[in-house]
Amino acid sequence: MEGNPSALQQRFYDEHHSDSLVHRANRRRTQIAVKLLASIPTGKLLDIGCSDGSLTEMFRPFELHGIDISPQAVRAARIKGVDARCADIADGLPFNDASFDVVFAGETLEHTVRTDFFLCECNRVLHADGHLLLTTPNVNSVASWLMMSMLNLPPYASARYRSPHVRDFTTRLLKLALRNNGFATIKIHGTWLGLPWPAAVEWFFGPVEAALAYGLPRIAAGLTVLARKVGPVRYDPAVEIQTTLV
Repeated sequence: MEGNPSALQQRFYDEHHSDSLVHRANRRRTQIAVKLLASIPTGKLLDIGCSDGSLTEMFRPFELHGIDISPQAVRAARIKGVDARCADIADGLPFNDASFDVVFAGETLEHTVRTDFFLCECNRVLHADGHLLLTTPNVNSVASWLMMSMLNLPPYASARYRSPHVRDFTTRLLKLALRNNGFATIKIHGTWLGLPWPAAVEWFFGPVEAALAYGLPRIAAGLTVLARKVGPVRYDPAVEIQTTLV
């Protein structure tokens, strides 16, 4: 199990959960996700990669369900009132068709090799007109420009050497992936710019960064997207090697 990609990704999260930059990004993502969920009717919500349920429980009054690859995380999520089970998205979602009103996938898509399979599974378990809410890094960000031009490094949060990420997205590619798998993008917002600064000046730079990222998602380091299911789709592995950008 130690060599399983999903298990290695879980280990990465466990080792970086206290990082200050990660904490800032998570806080912004949470605020935007909760705001977007407040704009749609409540119902049954599935959190893919629910971890210990700390974020999931903020989505009440939705009826909360979740999956995670970590048995320890699943046990902790259940204590918080989440109907969680242990599962690996690489094997598909262990639910019947049209089981949920909302699917939430926070920082999961970029870890998934079979992007179309993942999104098709999200589509499958959603009711007609159900909603998909997801967050993922954006490699076309201010932080990426600085890393490439000044440090000669790949884009921020990209699928680079020894990265747990295996897929890269921009606003354009994310919208394309959603459209290809039966979703219409409703709203897309940036969460943060990915730039570090001392905690002592967070009071000034924090609100400025949040406003710029929110209004200009194309240059943000993280994206939060709300999409609606517009029709059922069938997963076809043959199309995953197509390179069209239209």
